[in-house]
Amino acid sequence: MKWHVAGTILVTIGLAACQPAKPDSPGEADPATIAVPLGDAAAVTAPKYNLGDVDVATVPTVYLSERSRAQTIAYEEWRSLRGDISVANATVRPPLPDELWVTTSIESPYGYRASDSILVRIDITLDTQKDPILTKNYVWSGDAVRKHPEIFEIDIMPFLNPLPKSVLVLAQVKIVWFPDTDPATITPETADESKGQTQLKESNAFRINFE
Repeated sequence: MKWHVAGTILVTIGLAACQPAKPDSPGEADPATIAVPLGDAAAVTAPKYNLGDVDVATVPTVYLSERSRAQTIAYEEWRSLRGDISVANATVRPPLPDELWVTTSIESPYGYRASDSILVRIDITLDTQKDPILTKNYVWSGDAVRKHPEIFEIDIMPFLNPLPKSVLVLAQVKIVWFPDTDPATITPETADESKGQTQLKESNAFRINFE
């Protein structure tokens, strides 16, 4: 009798194993197995290169020059997760230096399209001055600036008379993008900006305090 019962149980288990599996309900479907129609996948395309790409590829920074680093000047930098300077601060203590040099760097971590021209106008400004204290103009294309950033310096002490308690230094940048344009056809000082697309951008803030 015991052998008969055991045999019946084994036959029942075998029949159950041969039954086809029930399909999952729509709410239980494995996302990894859901097929995407080819027509929908083909419709997804990468966004076209635009002025936003040019903006992101242009990074201006201002900071205290190495030639002005001294024990009487306390200097600090705060950087973004990407490593760019987001804020810089300096406190100048007596005796007052004869010169105070600020460095401006224009970098392009991604570079630009080789088929385009990028006109960049850079104004170095102080919040104590009505007009820029220095202006630079460049025309770039491709990877040139990515490999060799533009760096220049200016002594701001001649512009601080009378001496303020504080001054904010900024690099204000006008970016003009000329798609599919040979850079040899763009003259920085006289280029017709209306033929391009314009974006304005500022460097990090560099605050200098005087004690």
